[in-house]
Amino acid sequence: MAKKSDTILSLNVREHAYEPQATLIDNYLNSAVGLTFDLDWANDYVIADTIELLIKANVKATFCVTHQTSVFDGLSQDFEGGIHPNFDKSNDFDLTIQNLLEIVPEAIGVRSHRLCQSSPILQAFMDNGLEYDCNLLMCKQSDLRPFINWNGLVRIPYFWEDDVHCIFGDPWTLDVLPMNSPGLKIFDFHPIHIFLNTETLDRYEVAKKYYHQPKVLEEYRNSGRGTRDFLINLLEYIRENQILTYTLNEINNLYQSGDIQTLTTPKKD
Repeated sequence: MAKKSDTILSLNVREHAYEPQATLIDNYLNSAVGLTFDLDWANDYVIADTIELLIKANVKATFCVTHQTSVFDGLSQDFEGGIHPNFDKSNDFDLTIQNLLEIVPEAIGVRSHRLCQSSPILQAFMDNGLEYDCNLLMCKQSDLRPFINWNGLVRIPYFWEDDVHCIFGDPWTLDVLPMNSPGLKIFDFHPIHIFLNTETLDRYEVAKKYYHQPKVLEEYRNSGRGTRDFLINLLEYIRENQILTYTLNEINNLYQSGDIQTLTTPKKD
């Protein structure tokens, strides 16, 4: 996975609020796509299934890690490791974060399990050396862009999530999304839903008792359209439209440096 960023957040938050950078982002963050994946304690076999799809598509991705796994050993710099802390299990926010940073010491970013957040949690992110979070789901919204939180944390809102799509009950096709609207398009998938090709949460609830038995899970795969088909269609859309993909670390660095025009540079063959 990619190395920890050398970028140091040196922005004065009050001054930054009045800088013209937000206007520049409005103008330029129109076609960047970020692919993110919450591991959610999935079996290595299930995670490897997702990674294989991404490698074939030659895209970048950010994985929010929940546990020790060797699946990422030796993988390219195109894959970033962030952390995915579960604050449901403990009120010791610092310890929860630090335990995951021992597994992913290069991490500078975070998405909480169940998007759990509060002022103390956001401060704990900063206190433990994290630079950005991706906890704000603003589903199908246009004009999404990073912004600086009150404590200096870069907040990167995201555009879509697979289990929320299940709740909406929308068709599993890209045409239900405003893909041509301005703003960042950051997607959040879960390897377990890709593996099951989940189309409803009912399927997941029935299958999850076999969560760590991938050969049994295969028997519960959806044969119709679902999460896996959606990801494959998205990867085809990215290829056909020559859209650049970015890790969240790259989006964070480009935002902090002000070099956001890079995000619309056409993809080269």
